[in-house]
Amino acid sequence: GAEGADLDPALFWDAVERLDGRRLAPALAGVALGLLWSERRIGDDDVVRAGRGRLLGTEAGHDAAGFLRGLMLSAREATWQVDGLIAVLDELIGIWDDGEFRRRLPGLRSAFATLTPRETDRVAELVGGGAVPVVTDLDEGVMLANLERDTTIADLLREDGLAWAARP
Repeated sequence: GAEGADLDPALFWDAVERLDGRRLAPALAGVALGLLWSERRIGDDDVVRAGRGRLLGTEAGHDAAGFLRGLMLSAREATWQVDGLIAVLDELIGIWDDGEFRRRLPGLRSAFATLTPRETDRVAELVGGGAVPVVTDLDEGVMLANLERDTTIADLLREDGLAWAARP
């Protein structure tokens, strides 16, 4: 707006570029990364590399949802425009067992809540490799209860020796 006409944008971008993502809170690191990518000050490879480090690094476990939330708030379009970012997310979710996934689900839901329904469908298609129906009106408590039941049933089937119920 008119209030900011006298401000020098180079000062802002210089400060953002000098931020050390390793020392920032996860959400702020995601915001900074998204801002830099949106302005084309970094490339897609940089986003994938930073995402891989933040999401799959040795200390990444509890930081994943915060980092994603920050990235989604500043550049949610990176989710479907940056080749390789979905693969990193898929790898992250793939290394979690059912219990870990349930523990992380509220944070992931919060991160992806920034997407519009159309954007959610777009990301679901990328993750699913084609048209994937997305249920957006499911209560979180019901979903978590259903995941818990699914895990319990799979555990019971494994205990009964049904190999097809084995964990991946």
